[in-house]
Amino acid sequence: MIRIHLNHDELEKAREILKNRFELSLMYPNRKVFHISEFVAFYDMIVRYHIARGELDVAQSTLNVFKKVAPDHPELSVLQQVIMIGNLKEYLAHMSAPKRRNKQGKKRK
Repeated sequence: MIRIHLNHDELEKAREILKNRFELSLMYPNRKVFHISEFVAFYDMIVRYHIARGELDVAQSTLNVFKKVAPDHPELSVLQQVIMIGNLKEYLAHMSAPKRRNKQGKKRK
């Protein structure tokens, strides 16, 4: 359900389901062992959730956990590229923002 909400840009609904549980063991407290496919699907979704929220540093930290567990998984490069695109968009938005003027009306250097 979280993935469906993310795909429809319904971040609030995704957040409500997650309830700040960004680890599998928090989502499923009665389980201690998870299949690698469950891990990959969950962490892929968590990385994409943070990217959608503009939390690129958190997304990168989460991706680092993903790398430790599944270092050869092909989804890693896809997610890394998505994070890089997000960083680039953030940088370009910052660069294209109008320069603020100081109190005297002069441009900052």
